[in-house]
Amino acid sequence: MVERSVGIRELKNRLSKYLRAVKAGQTILITDRGRPVGRLIP
Repeated sequence: MVERSVGIRELKNRLSKYLRAVKAGQTILITDRGRPVGRLIP
């Protein structure tokens, strides 16, 4: 499974897009200035 990476600012601006991806089974790695800070898991 491929994990997608997204910055906090991008996640905030396009939250609905990333939530749809998570609903579809994708895992999203959340980063802050390139450092991992969290994960959205379906």
